[in-house]
Amino acid sequence: MKITRLYIKNYKSIKEIDVTLSDKVNVFIGENSVGKSNIFSAIDWLLGPVYPSLNNITHEDFYRGDVSAHLDIKIYFDDGHFLELTNEWYDKFQHKKSGLNLDGYSYVSDDVRQKYTSAYIGVDRRITENPAHNRWTILGRLLRDINARFLEETILDSETGIRTEKSVVFKQKMQELRDSTLFSVTDENGNNIMNEFSNILRTETARQLNRDPDDFSLDLNMYDPWNFYRTLQIIVNETETSMLFRASDLGMGVQASITIAILKA
Repeated sequence: MKITRLYIKNYKSIKEIDVTLSDKVNVFIGENSVGKSNIFSAIDWLLGPVYPSLNNITHEDFYRGDVSAHLDIKIYFDDGHFLELTNEWYDKFQHKKSGLNLDGYSYVSDDVRQKYTSAYIGVDRRITENPAHNRWTILGRLLRDINARFLEETILDSETGIRTEKSVVFKQKMQELRDSTLFSVTDENGNNIMNEFSNILRTETARQLNRDPDDFSLDLNMYDPWNFYRTLQIIVNETETSMLFRASDLGMGVQASITIAILKA
């Protein structure tokens, strides 16, 4: 998906611009403080990792601080649609709304927003701006797609010829690991601490809700593979000092190269 046109009005230092973009490379050239960064800020506001909202904007987000002005940011795409963020728009029933919309009159669901994404590398070029735990960041979007493929794939049992979803096998293995290892902690008397902890939680919850303790069980949200994908970290093994450090400790040039490589992939 490519951006074909930008329209920005009354946003920060931008009074009004309407730019038709090339389908190849676009370069913005100008003196300092003429609004180049604000153009990209507007794009990132609509398409970045945080769902755009007008709830927390201040007078500084409006041209010359005029909060009564009609703020309008439109991003047009090569599929014929556009996303708009504005403090005033009307749905198909002519009800007045504000915030993000599609084509000037329709709400934007998460499914729709997933079709229109961008990756923004700021002036400091840090990869830490793109942690995996957020589904809307660069790494998050990539890992979300990997997670979706995982949920679709199966494993063939060569003996029985039966195919089982990988997600089912994953859950079974994690339950075995939970019971045999994670929940095997004992106190100095050999009592299983997690069993006692579970009984306390079940009993007290049942008492509070006037239910039978057998209606409750203790579990961990460990069966969703996304919970593991989202903890992805890039760790560098420094052999000379036998120390581990994260990619966020690397120089900005290296971080920028990593981020660009992810984008190219």
